[in-house]
Amino acid sequence: MSFVTPTLARHLPIDRISLTDAQLDQAIAATAEIEDSDRQWQAYLHYLASMGLENWLAQRDSVLSERLLPIIFNESDPIRAIAIDDTTLIPIATETLYDPTLFIPEAIAHCSATHYVWVEVLEELGEVLIQGYQPSAELQSHCSTAATLDRQNGYFISTDTFQADVNPLLLELRSTVSGWLYSTVESPVSASVTESVINVWNWFTQTVTPVVNQVSEQLNWTLLPPLQPAYGFRAVRSPLEDVTHAIAQLTDEGLEIPDTTCAAYRYIHFEGISMRLYAIAWILPSNEWTLLVILSGQPDGILPYGVSLQIRDDQQLLEAPILNQPNQTYLYAQVIGEPTERFNVTVQLPNGSAMILPPFTFESSSSN
Repeated sequence: MSFVTPTLARHLPIDRISLTDAQLDQAIAATAEIEDSDRQWQAYLHYLASMGLENWLAQRDSVLSERLLPIIFNESDPIRAIAIDDTTLIPIATETLYDPTLFIPEAIAHCSATHYVWVEVLEELGEVLIQGYQPSAELQSHCSTAATLDRQNGYFISTDTFQADVNPLLLELRSTVSGWLYSTVESPVSASVTESVINVWNWFTQTVTPVVNQVSEQLNWTLLPPLQPAYGFRAVRSPLEDVTHAIAQLTDEGLEIPDTTCAAYRYIHFEGISMRLYAIAWILPSNEWTLLVILSGQPDGILPYGVSLQIRDDQQLLEAPILNQPNQTYLYAQVIGEPTERFNVTVQLPNGSAMILPPFTFESSSSN
């Protein structure tokens, strides 16, 4: 008698979400150092579920996709979540629908999420299915009354407690994205973000004025006008004043920044901490490009002690400055690369939680 794997035998919905080979490789690399094989497999499925959730958001709503950032909880046993402004989504990964209960690891149940999303992972097919969601308060209430297995450090709750229709979740996410205007305006910057990369080359093709125009307001990154000499000290600075003040400090320290730069910024709201992240780029005489990233605390200019700003390429960690001086206002890192190189920027808090940005690239249309 032969058996067919249930996951492969049943009909698959046409709206299943595909994972890329790069995402599969990323999940393997992220969980490679977990020694316990069972925990490693669960962490691997969790990473796939998280990236599949990203892909699903990109397919269902490109505006939400532009706002999302992956974040990491629990550095020793990573939990990959998705932040969209003040909303945090944590996936709960399963391999099959045939079990009427879901296992919720204790570490996941007690993370500071706003919603949990049930994601079925079809690892052998490189695909995921979004099966439902549940607000954090409801899930934690169910966990408090659920049966617990000490050996597994988690909870079993019924699949019936999850809302199968995920459209209300999308509507809630749209309504809570602060100050966001949905629009059909398209630009090179928004396109690059939608493709899960930040193509800085496109910023050089934009025209902005000292008053941020309507198009830039609708982008994840807001372009800045040409940088001016530093303004006088004020307790609360505009983004332009803030970044020019930071550049003045770096210039005093010997960093040479030409007038031909292009700069943009975005806000980061993470675990109750508000920061501005600036990205400044320019072309070198060698035809290489350089990326200068500056992190600034908001609204009072104070960054948390021990925060780290990390930049990696595809192979190694290149820069990882840590804020370790009292009254330090800015944290910055700079890298240089070929036009085809990509750089990954991560903001990591002292507790190990991290926010991971899409890769920065510098690819002209002629090189695509």
